[in-house]
Amino acid sequence: MSRRFFNFQLEEPKITIKIPPNLHKDKKWMGLAFFVVFSVDENSQKSHSFSYQVDNDEYRMERESMLYLNKDLLVGSHQLWVFFEPRAVYPYRLNQWRHLRFSIVCNNSDFKAVLCGANLVYKQDLEGFVNIIVSNVLSSPAELHEFYDRSYVESILRNVHCHKYDPKKNENDQRRQDHLRIEKWVEEQDSNAHPQEDEDSSSSSNMERSHFSLLKQSIPSFLQKDLKDRYEMTFDFVIPRRNIRPQLINQLSPRNYTRIQLPPNSYTNIDWMGFAVWTVFQINKHPTAILNNLGSVSRHELICQFGIENGLINPLHIHSIIEDKVIWLHERQFVWLYYSPRKKYGEIFRHRSHVWAIIEADTPDLVVICCGLQVVYKKDVRVIDKILMEAIQSSS
Repeated sequence: MSRRFFNFQLEEPKITIKIPPNLHKDKKWMGLAFFVVFSVDENSQKSHSFSYQVDNDEYRMERESMLYLNKDLLVGSHQLWVFFEPRAVYPYRLNQWRHLRFSIVCNNSDFKAVLCGANLVYKQDLEGFVNIIVSNVLSSPAELHEFYDRSYVESILRNVHCHKYDPKKNENDQRRQDHLRIEKWVEEQDSNAHPQEDEDSSSSSNMERSHFSLLKQSIPSFLQKDLKDRYEMTFDFVIPRRNIRPQLINQLSPRNYTRIQLPPNSYTNIDWMGFAVWTVFQINKHPTAILNNLGSVSRHELICQFGIENGLINPLHIHSIIEDKVIWLHERQFVWLYYSPRKKYGEIFRHRSHVWAIIEADTPDLVVICCGLQVVYKKDVRVIDKILMEAIQSSS
């Protein structure tokens, strides 16, 4: 692989690259390119699958659990795998990180990663990156060109399907058309009690209808537990904003972080149970793009981290969500309630006077509207329980 583009390469199954400060604020940064060269036993009859992991300075980011090498493309004893991750898959917290670590895990001993490299890709690098891919394709045997051509054409067609645009229509016409398309699609879904669908659309429909039903099951199940069991463990719920009391929303701060002063002697107060963080998220993704992604197994991460006077507290908390019809397409706003018990922090708060909570998401499609941090005492749990019960009653 060309060292002119991948100037940092290692003969190992892992590599770490440095991240410049405030990378996510750099509008010229497009994403990250990564390559791996696998050494494969040509006589092996086993399937060649692998996974890759991405770690930052704080936590491990979710990636596909398993990928497979295509035996039809195997030429000789080595195979090259190249991929590109766009900046959209990285959260804004990237600005605070200094390293990204990529590692490859193979599923059997018949093949292994013998060389890998990574590089940050900026706008001025795109042409060079494309040229590298093209040159590697052209250097492969001629019988494989048809496969690559077909893959390329299929990817372009998928892109066209996802981004239909008629230059004769202005933006307002397009928006009205999208709105009518959404209304028609929703009516069709609601009117078909037993629609004839293929496997993918059936899976999508099940996931779209599942959020409220799961919420109505999980909250009563949670409330039936003993008080001690409930508030001595971490829990979180994602609830439509309209199902939460307006009085509570009005008390939140209009930003993605909040700070409160801890009451004197709070650490020795036996009634102190933990912290509750209330966050309102706005969904900024266009409805058409949401429709195209319904049923996808891809997830987004809601992230919360506490801090004290001398720094952030690890580990941070991550809650994964999918794009569903009810919240993403209809509600457009939701409240994330995250509760963290005091026992999780040991003696960290013994001599502290303030605590911060910082809330973010891993995608610009989710924006924090407001948030609030609450010290939860035994007397407060009844109020939280009542808010949760009201949330499922409102969704009936």
